[in-house]
Amino acid sequence: MIANQTITHIAWDALRSTPDEAVAMVAGGSLSAELARAMHRASDGWAAGLVLMREHLGRDGGAVPDTLLPEGKEAVFDYFTGEIFARAKPNNQRTLMLAALLPSVTASDAEAITGDADAPRVLDYLYRHHLFTDRRRTGAAPIYQFHGLFREFLLAEGQRRLPAAERRVAMDRAGNQLAARGDFDAAARQAPARRGLSRLRGKRRPAAC
Repeated sequence: MIANQTITHIAWDALRSTPDEAVAMVAGGSLSAELARAMHRASDGWAAGLVLMREHLGRDGGAVPDTLLPEGKEAVFDYFTGEIFARAKPNNQRTLMLAALLPSVTASDAEAITGDADAPRVLDYLYRHHLFTDRRRTGAAPIYQFHGLFREFLLAEGQRRLPAAERRVAMDRAGNQLAARGDFDAAARQAPARRGLSRLRGKRRPAAC
């Protein structure tokens, strides 16, 4: 079985498997139950992702050590490249790589990080076409979240493709957006090291007396 383009048009919940289902689907032969569970965690239960990793890791027929899981992810990343990323316009590719700097992103976050007023449209397109992007509402504005493996892919592409200076500026903006939400711990991890935790914590409001 090979994942094909139609997979991207099925909602996540319809494809998410349980750990036991992942073991039944993947384990056996050269793949251990422990590796199957690790693959389930890496793929967030995405069945097609499990199949892609299984086929890649089991291609030689011998026993597969757990340390080869990152290599298995390459098969999924190749799928993302061919079916989604390579088909996007360069500016939309940039939007995705920068939006992935945040664990979840609002339309205003995306515009602030990219400097592109069209960035929210890209996120909405991915959500409406079920391209590994979820959307939920916790307030007035919807919040988008990439599937874990898709976000990992986009971050890796950003490190490879974006100029270092542009990434530093975007990470700085991402940290500011997180701080504005009140998520200072995430902001401290996100912001460039040169800014430091102390500057972010300095934005906290004094505790009420």
